[in-house]
Amino acid sequence: MKGIYGICHKVSVSTYKVYCDEFKARYNTRDIKDHERFEWTIQQSNGRLKYNQPIGKED
Repeated sequence: MKGIYGICHKVSVSTYKVYCDEFKARYNTRDIKDHERFEWTIQQSNGRLKYNQPIGKED
């Protein structure tokens, strides 16, 4: 998968779903303008996402 090797380089099992969700959102919003995609992304967010959250680690 070009997105994984070109951007992320390596994906662990614990973060695989997060990367899949990101690529799914990019694909599903490919036909809208950048500012509309940005607004959509902000509306879909649940606040700040810290690095440790997707991989299940606590601070």
